[in-house]
Amino acid sequence: GVGKTTYSKSLVNIFSERSLVTVSGDDYHIWDRSAPMWKTFTHLNPKANRLFEMVRDVQKLINGEIVNARHYDHTTGRFLPQKIKKRKDVILVEGLHTLYPQQLIEEFDLSFFLEMDETLRIFFRVKRDTADRGHEKKSVLDQIKKRKSDSEKYIKPQSQRANVIFTLMPINMELLDQNKTIETNLKIKVCI
Repeated sequence: GVGKTTYSKSLVNIFSERSLVTVSGDDYHIWDRSAPMWKTFTHLNPKANRLFEMVRDVQKLINGEIVNARHYDHTTGRFLPQKIKKRKDVILVEGLHTLYPQQLIEEFDLSFFLEMDETLRIFFRVKRDTADRGHEKKSVLDQIKKRKSDSEKYIKPQSQRANVIFTLMPINMELLDQNKTIETNLKIKVCI
């Protein structure tokens, strides 16, 4: 909920789909949304994801090999059939655990970490998950609370491995409290 997919889509627009292939961390979840294991694990826990497979697929693409990759559909919570991915000029790896496996970091030319003011992140996350993914607001807030410790343990430390850190913050917090449109009320801090 910090803008990883939005940022990735903007890079696709810059480089074009002809010259860029994306490897999405969500495609490497072990279970679909209906699996009972999500009562024990959160998506933020590396053990709930096939990270070795993600590393292997990135390495294959770098080496010019073809990868058969499935896609996780956030609307249905299910995996779509596998599609072939081929190496292109730019290989974009995005997701919650992109900077978690050391083997993956060693493959990157450049790495970015996106973080966001927590109040702003919750605002955007609730907005996205209720409007685009069909979740109830209470359910989204419960998930955020459930995932907090895993975020602190597994996600935030990855910022130390990034070449560039983008931090998105609201200029005027009152607009958040009033639930108004705030897209033009943002500032960004960049640490290189």
